[in-house]
Amino acid sequence: MGGESNKQPSIHGLMLFKVKNDEEVAKKDLFSFESTDQENLIKLISEFAPAGRSYRYSIMLINQSKDPITEIKIRIKFPDVLELIRNSPGLVIGGVKALDKGIEQINLEFEELAEDSKRQLNFYFTPKALNQKGKISTNITFVNNKDFVRVLNSEPTKIEIGKLSIMPKIIPGFHIQKFLQNSEIKKSLLSLGIGVEEHLNLLTYFHHIERILQHFNFHLIAKDEEKKIAWFFGTDIELNEDILVIGQIVINKIEFLAASKNHQILISLLSALNSDYRKRILSTGVVQTSDHIYNLDCKNCGGALPYFPIQGEEITCKHCQTVQLIW
Repeated sequence: MGGESNKQPSIHGLMLFKVKNDEEVAKKDLFSFESTDQENLIKLISEFAPAGRSYRYSIMLINQSKDPITEIKIRIKFPDVLELIRNSPGLVIGGVKALDKGIEQINLEFEELAEDSKRQLNFYFTPKALNQKGKISTNITFVNNKDFVRVLNSEPTKIEIGKLSIMPKIIPGFHIQKFLQNSEIKKSLLSLGIGVEEHLNLLTYFHHIERILQHFNFHLIAKDEEKKIAWFFGTDIELNEDILVIGQIVINKIEFLAASKNHQILISLLSALNSDYRKRILSTGVVQTSDHIYNLDCKNCGGALPYFPIQGEEITCKHCQTVQLIW
């Protein structure tokens, strides 16, 4: 009996543990950090730049982590001298709210941004008035993978909308084509449709184009009244930049095509022409309400629609093939 008490205990059934080397421990720690800690891996980038006859404010939300983020809420503050005309992709915006001191705010949200992904949103603005200044900025809140609410803020972008000071400039008609072919020239287009039941001679709309461009102090270079097209030229005194404007009636559309080296001049000019042309045909009784005047921009891509459709007719954008109803 005494001999049995000196036996070594049996190791049968005991678990053996493998000791990990330093390299394996380091790999596990690195993976655990990347998959659970999202700090500095969620980023916000913003940009404000001319695009067509408007300004485009783009924000990009980037998730470089291994987990999604959720409950994403976006707030964009912008000066009320800008008007939001569309956004892409077509997320439903929860209203544009007026804040204090001439500031408005766009509110929108979406449920999730997946791991290792990004999402870009674009907002298009036109000026309501010229010679104005302001700032645009973005605030984003989201819930991270630890169920904490996190906040991202963009740096405010300064906005300066210049004034127009046009001096008429005389050039030979054959210089128009040369001016348009210059590789530095930018072009922007304003296209309008007038929805009225009674028939109106299209020459009336054309004559209003002539008068308003002469009122803006452009010089008439040439015109073809039968084809309802006219060419005007001038120089912006503040920036010393030449501007060509073509006004025309084509396929029941009223169009202003503006060309210059300075894109911001074009945005200011077309915004002013849009506002003043509407006021002119309202004041002269051509239309009874501004609701009868339609901007013929594609609701998806912003390109000019090919013609002004009859009431209730769907029209297809030739640029992006989006089918839409104008009025």
